[in-house]
Amino acid sequence: MALLHFTSGTTGVPKGAVHMHEAAVAHYTTALYALDLHEDDVFWCTADPGWVTGMSYGVIAPLMHGVTVVVDEGDYDARRWYRILAEQRVSVWYAAPTALRMLMRTTPRTGPYDLWLCS
Repeated sequence: MALLHFTSGTTGVPKGAVHMHEAAVAHYTTALYALDLHEDDVFWCTADPGWVTGMSYGVIAPLMHGVTVVVDEGDYDARRWYRILAEQRVSVWYAAPTALRMLMRTTPRTGPYDLWLCS
């Protein structure tokens, strides 16, 4: 056993889901090829670490690559998100399509945020 994630209990009582060491290898590989993470990246995954995506790809995978991880515990706030992206110089950002649509709807596409330095 390498990891123990707990289900939300959608179909019944919450239960522990055991992940073997190969799961950590899969997280590492996904971070390398799908997220294209490199040691000098600043990575932000907006998923809550209480959920499997937030823990697997927001914490475990980037740390296995020695990547700097940005963590924000606040609720969604478009201006704060833009500020975090700019101030932390996030180079790889992982967010759900729903969050991206909300961001596009609630914030002007131009503003005081210097996102060009993030690339």
